[in-house]
Amino acid sequence: MALKPEDIIGVWNLVSWIQHRGPEDNFPMGENPVGRFLYTPEGQMSAHIMRADRPVMTTGDFVTGSTEEKAAAFGSFMGYCGDYEIVGDQVFHDVKVASYPNWTGQKQARTATLKNGLLVLSAAPRNVNGVSVTADLTWRR
Repeated sequence: MALKPEDIIGVWNLVSWIQHRGPEDNFPMGENPVGRFLYTPEGQMSAHIMRADRPVMTTGDFVTGSTEEKAAAFGSFMGYCGDYEIVGDQVFHDVKVASYPNWTGQKQARTATLKNGLLVLSAAPRNVNGVSVTADLTWRR
């Protein structure tokens, strides 16, 4: 199915994020993650995902938080933004800004499937320490 911009433009709310790590499935941000995804008509995208049970930092200031609090904050949130391009049934995210620094400047490929008002974005498999890792993120407008 060839994807069209009007198929994805708008604000999407995260329904689920399932990561497939070899034969095992896991939930990187818990079983009830919170997230928003935005595709604009001008070709911009932005994605933000966090654990629903994310703890607050005791200092009330992200700069002076303890090393442990900063690590917990990084491990419970993921976000990135940039440009996007549609090619067939794939969306390529040209990452300009990312909480995971390794993605900055990269193109992230996502296969898009639309069904019953849901958008499923599937990440291409990658090898992590000899294990094939991919993910399916399901979104609802």
